[in-house]
Amino acid sequence: MTKKRLTNRDELLKHKVGVRFDEKTFNKLKAQVQQSNASTVGELVRKIVTNEKVTFFVKDISMEEPTAELIRIRKEINAIGRNINQLTEAHHTSSIADEKIKHMLEVDKLYRQVADKVSEVWKLVSEMSLKWSAK
Repeated sequence: MTKKRLTNRDELLKHKVGVRFDEKTFNKLKAQVQQSNASTVGELVRKIVTNEKVTFFVKDISMEEPTAELIRIRKEINAIGRNINQLTEAHHTSSIADEKIKHMLEVDKLYRQVADKVSEVWKLVSEMSLKWSAK
């Protein structure tokens, strides 16, 4: 996340206030900076003191496994799509009828595999939506 540049920083932030923290509190603030829309500890403290909204980004660990599964399925579907394109090209360049039929049957088999993968995706999305709606 990039830091916003203030056009006239001296005029906008002209009062300096020093605050000291122990190591534990400072490390906690640094960790919160990594998870928030603040880019520095100073900015985070300033937002807290002035009651500005601080947005924290939370990672839902329960969604890691379904997300990894979706990524795996996407890769498989892409591979199947490449195979279909290669078979289609071979079909169009072939002049032998038996080869064309063979290519069409292989493409049909691959499309059935895609249908199975789509069913897996629907199942995962349904499970994920149940988790989301439960919260």
